[in-house]
Formats: sequence, structure tokens, C-alpha cells
Amino acid sequence: MEQQVMELRQQLAEAEHNTVLAATFGKQLLEKNQLLEAKQEALEQDKHCLALKLEASVRMEQSLVQEVEALREQQGHQVEAMEAQAAHTHDQNLQRHSRKVGEEGRHS
Repeated sequence: MEQQVMELRQQLAEAEHNTVLAATFGKQLLEKNQLLEAKQEALEQDKHCLALKLEASVRMEQSLVQEVEALREQQGHQVEAMEAQAAHTHDQNLQRHSRKVGEEGRHS
């Protein structure tokens, strides 16, 4: 009977030791899980911030493309106006020169 008591005490000690180990491992796993959840939350926030930055960058690019297109169109209109003005000035100069040549021809 004494041997049974000793065996039971040994089994109880092993069970207590296993319980302490299980509790220690459980606590470690819980701490690691909490750490991983905190990292995941930080990554989710970073992902959200990056998505907002990307969206802002895309909008800025679209805005700049529209601005460049508007400037190109404006420049095209200015070039056309300058070409028309140059042609008109050239025609006027040609007419003056023709009149001058004509007047000089009559006076000679």
C-alpha cells in the first residue's frame, strides 16, 4: 500500500509538473499571439495609409495629365493665332511693298 501511495504521489508530481509546463506554454503562446495580432494591426494600418497615398498619387497624376493636356491645347491655339498674325503681317508688308514698287514705277 505504501508503494501505491508513493506511485500516486509521483504521478501527482508529474501531473503538477505537466500542468505547470502546459500553463507556461499556454502563456507563451498567448503572448506570441498578442504580439502577432499587434503586428498585424500595425500592418493593416500601414496598408490603409499606403492605399490612401496611392489613391492621392493617382488623383494627382490624373490632375497633372489634364493640366498638361489643357496647356498643350492652349499652346496650340496660341501658335495658330501667332501664325495667323504672322501671315497677316506678311500680307500687309507685301501689299505695302507692292504699292511702293508700283508708285516708284509710275514716277520713273
